[in-house]
This record gives sequence, C-alpha cells and structure tokens, in this order.
Amino acid sequence: MPATPQRSGGAIGPPQRLQQGDEGSAVLDVQARLIALGYPIGGERGAFGPSTESAVKAFQVRRGLSPDGLVGDHTWRELVEAGRTLGSRTLYLRGPGRMMRGDDVRELQRRLNALGFDSGKEDGIFGFSTDGAVREFQRNTGLAADGYAGHDTFDALDRLRRRIGPGSKAELRERLARELAVGVGGRAVFLDPAHGGHDVGHLTDPGIPEAYLVYRVAESTSEALAGAGATPLLSRAVQQGPDEDRRCEIANARSADLAVSFHLACRADPGPTVAFWSVEGRQSATGRELAEAIAEALRPRLGPTQVLGRNLPFLRQTRMPAVVIDLAAAGNDELLGEDPYLEALGQAVATGIETYYG
Repeated sequence: MPATPQRSGGAIGPPQRLQQGDEGSAVLDVQARLIALGYPIGGERGAFGPSTESAVKAFQVRRGLSPDGLVGDHTWRELVEAGRTLGSRTLYLRGPGRMMRGDDVRELQRRLNALGFDSGKEDGIFGFSTDGAVREFQRNTGLAADGYAGHDTFDALDRLRRRIGPGSKAELRERLARELAVGVGGRAVFLDPAHGGHDVGHLTDPGIPEAYLVYRVAESTSEALAGAGATPLLSRAVQQGPDEDRRCEIANARSADLAVSFHLACRADPGPTVAFWSVEGRQSATGRELAEAIAEALRPRLGPTQVLGRNLPFLRQTRMPAVVIDLAAAGNDELLGEDPYLEALGQAVATGIETYYG
C-alpha cells in the first residue's frame, strides 16, 4: 500500500513506519536525505525498493541503530539530524521538550569541549550545559554573551580551530568524578526497569511479562547497591510505566552518577548485551568502561555477553554514564521464572557497578 505522508511543522515526514513496497512523497523525502548523506539508492524514486532498504540499513549501522531497514520514528529523526551542519542555522536554548537537536549541535559541543568550555555530553541536544558553555565562550572572545550561537560565534570557533585537539572537558569531568570516588558508597545510581504499567513488554515462554522480570532484577540490584552504601534510584514503581523521555528527565533531575536500563529481548539479534552511547565516532568512554564491567560480571550467569556502542534514546538523553542491558540469553527462559536466578542477575549488575568504581 502506498505510504501516506504526514506533515509536522510544515515539513513532509514519514508515516509511523516506511518499508519495502511503500511509495509516495514520504519515501521520496527519505531518499533525498539518504542521497544528500552519500548513500546511493539506484534508480528508485518515490518507491521503497531493495536499494533504498540497503541504504537505510547502511545509515542505521553508521548511526548506531538496529539495522532493520525500516524507517520508523527513531531512524527518521536521525536522518533529519544527520543533515544538520554547523553554521546552517542559529543554535540556542529552547524550552523543555523543544530543545534543538542535530549533528550541528554535536559539532558545536565537540568544539567547545575541546577548547575547555564544558558543554556536557556531546549528544547533539542543545541543553542547559551547552547554553552555559556558549555564553562562557562568548564572554571569553569578546562577543555578546546572549547564548545564541550564530555567525559571529561560529567565526570565532573557526579562528580557534587549530587549538582544538582530541580532548573533551566533559569526558575529563566524568573521569575525575569516577576516580575521586572511594568505591560505590555515596554514589546515586539510577535503575530503570523498562516498560511497566499497561506496557508489559516481551512475554517469555512461560508467559511472564518482561516488565515484571526486569523490575525484579532492578530491585535486586537496588538492594545490593544499598547494602554497599550507594543510593539506588528506581525509575518507576512496579505498576508504573513512564515514557522513555520522562525516565531520562528523572535521572537528570536527580543528578544520578550512573544510569542503568534493564530490558529482555530488546534486539532482533539473540544474545545478552550491554550497550553504551556511541554515534559517528563519538562515544562515552566512561559509559563503555561501565558496560564492560557489568558485562564481565554477567557472563557467569548469561554466557557470552557483548558490549555494544549504540545510539539509543536512553543512552543519549541521560547526562551521566549510562548503559542498556539486554538480559535475554539462549535457554534462560525457564530460569527467568525463578526468583533466585533474577536476584543473582541483579547482584551481578551491582557487582559490575562496584567494579567500575573499584
């Protein structure tokens, strides 16, 4: 069936999902964006064929997304943001829920961090940290410190490009915070069992909802961390199900030192994983170290556990080192129905967190 385009803010956007066989202006828009980013699509114009699907998959791999070849909301947003280049628009702080996003914001953050102005995580989201760094940079270069990054600010950044190295003040801040900590004691750890409320998530073979299982694992992690002197912060009660944006807002508002999200079978590829934030050659170095420590602690229970760099909303929108854990493992469906097994998984995650701080 041909895809019906939708409009948002005057721009043509895709329907809820585009896939092979769809046609129309939404497909044409996606193809134009892929071509502009350097992905060939053959002779397909306005028709979502094999060449377009291959281009979408290649783009998804590059951006740290699941390469399913479908253009849903997440892939569409990444396509739009990837087309933003520094200098193509004025960047500034908008209100909550309306923050400017894009690769131009990420490049601005990279340059500011490398010059010693702490713009926070290079996530491509123009938030309060980026606003503060822009104003401080403007003050230091004799510009009006209004927080609007326009031509004058970009020109000043260009003049200083030779002084920009590979370092990042934001990364240095995260690493110092970790190294100055004496163990996990006193650390605030945000624990996010996925789904909840009306969203039960994946059902295991015995019919137990994912939302319940991951809550039990997070609860066990919370108990183990509290016993070690940390301050665990659960994102929801057992019957609640806030959306992902709200979970990230809670973690940021409570100034958590770490954030961990628990899932079960959240990937098309089988096998347990621990993911940290990574996109286009940029990554959270401390997030990766946290992921490696947790994966190592989980392997005796789950078997081979991969550490992956992913560009997932939870990893991107939280402002502290964060990981997303997928606890699905071959043959563990029956074990997931046993409380001692779930408790052991939670304790293993806590052990990984303690190792990260150790």
